[in-house]
Amino acid sequence: MISFIKKFFIKSKWVFAKPQIKSLLLIDGIFDPLKFYYNEEDYNILYRRGEEYNFYVIIKCLFEFDLSSKNYIKNYVLFSKPRLIITAIHNYIGFYELSKLTGVKTMFIQSAITTEWGDLFGDKIATNKKNKKKFKVDYMLVFNSAYGKKFKRFIDGKYFVIGSFKNNLSINNTKVLNKKKEVLFISSYKLKEYSTLKVNNVPTYNFIKNEKKLFFIISKLCKENNLKLNILGKNAALSDGFFEKKYYEKIIPNKFKFIKNFYGRKTYKILNKYKYILTIDSTLAIENLSNGGRSGFLFNRPFTNVIKSRAFGYYEKIGRKGPFWTSYNYEDEIKRVFEYVIFKSDQRWKNITKIYINKIMPKDMDNKKFNSIIKNEIN
Repeated sequence: MISFIKKFFIKSKWVFAKPQIKSLLLIDGIFDPLKFYYNEEDYNILYRRGEEYNFYVIIKCLFEFDLSSKNYIKNYVLFSKPRLIITAIHNYIGFYELSKLTGVKTMFIQSAITTEWGDLFGDKIATNKKNKKKFKVDYMLVFNSAYGKKFKRFIDGKYFVIGSFKNNLSINNTKVLNKKKEVLFISSYKLKEYSTLKVNNVPTYNFIKNEKKLFFIISKLCKENNLKLNILGKNAALSDGFFEKKYYEKIIPNKFKFIKNFYGRKTYKILNKYKYILTIDSTLAIENLSNGGRSGFLFNRPFTNVIKSRAFGYYEKIGRKGPFWTSYNYEDEIKRVFEYVIFKSDQRWKNITKIYINKIMPKDMDNKKFNSIIKNEIN
């Protein structure tokens, strides 16, 4: 109770002005897609993680004896009168109810791969088909049509394929000159405590147990081919990636460069500096592929139960292995994908990958569909 009061009254910012009437309302300010195309005065942001509370809205909720998140958002909408409510947090289940709750059209933007492993599609309560009676999102902006069909099973509304919103803001990877001919492995590091947990009733040890083998093989292949190995850090929560770096140092026998994560890191710029990208299951690597770059997907995790839903191309049904991906835990398979990423000619790479990009993550340069929908709604 004390920690709640401290967060609610001390750590949170309080706004004492009534919410202004604006055409657009963004739910959750952790990522703001509107800032790339609109001025701050053009829209409101409703923070839902305790960063900010509006005094007028809270008072109205108190008079109604309902301080729930749903009622707070509903009253904020009544004050601000938006024509469109937007979020870039596509797995925020409460958002799915807002269209029918408020009578205002809604839009979500898919921000990352969505799977059954500890993720939305593994939540049987949320993804029940009966939820279409209460779940509605008028505009679902998704990575590809396979995801769109998955969302439509339990959410009423239309989906629009845009690929990755963030990636649509970036330049084509092939236009970046003088790339480093080095390997950049995108880390999917989990905290040590993760190995003792269960996800969807499956021990997480099964999820990470093949990682050491993979890293050792990648390190060996880099050495054999005189390639420098770099690791793009993922976890920034503990000591600037100290434990993450130590984790790799215990496994990889050869030297490597560790690029730590931190708030404000220019991740896409770092990604564009390297010619050869490897990963287990990173969204970043898919974005790099969509953007014209070379990405190899080495999903050597157990291809069982809900874990397999994280494999590259799983929902798109492109097969367990292909030219630049595999979901088998064999050294020969890892080597095959590694060599394809490193040694195929640029023209051959371009010809092969364009077959799959439209299925996995097409591009909508400068997010034309996103802007077109907004303009139609607010005009």
